[in-house]
Amino acid sequence: SDHTKAFRFAFAKAQANNLPFHAVHSAWQLAQSFLEEGNDKDSNIWADEMYRLEDEIKDKEALAFVTGFRCRMAIELENQALAREHFTEYSKRLGSPRTAVSHSHLLALELAIELLSKEWQPDVVAVQILEKSLRKTGGFVPSDFIASVTIESRLRIRDTRNAATAAEQYLFGIRRQKCTPAVRLAKSLRELGGT
Repeated sequence: SDHTKAFRFAFAKAQANNLPFHAVHSAWQLAQSFLEEGNDKDSNIWADEMYRLEDEIKDKEALAFVTGFRCRMAIELENQALAREHFTEYSKRLGSPRTAVSHSHLLALELAIELLSKEWQPDVVAVQILEKSLRKTGGFVPSDFIASVTIESRLRIRDTRNAATAAEQYLFGIRRQKCTPAVRLAKSLRELGGT
């Protein structure tokens, strides 16, 4: 796709000009893009590149996004213990005050980690906060992951009506991307359709 070509080009330029932070950021964008597409092979290739370059950067606080991605990968692998470990580190690296976008992502990660326990029930207030955050930030950044966690959380507490409302509002009002929904969101929508 055009955006992955652009990030590959940016990565190559950053490498050629010895700009490790820019290279890490481009690798992160590629790893994230391929993860959202369900392309585990390429996602892992770019994640490995990102982790390799991470060691070259002294300012670890600036690399919070790498730790956030590690957490997300652990969630997708259903490794709750590792996800919690990365979540704790990610939360520390984000520091405070947090932007609305980083707060939304952090809450989605936290809920997604707990959703790995099949018996766990989300707190309704936490889900409402995530929904509000999604409405606030979803039009500015790709938020398919946050939307999927919102839907999954609503389904877990058997609130199908509000899960459907959240899905409809996101897909037809908030979501700015015109591409196919990310793999996780598509799965959440299938689960919603099956209820």
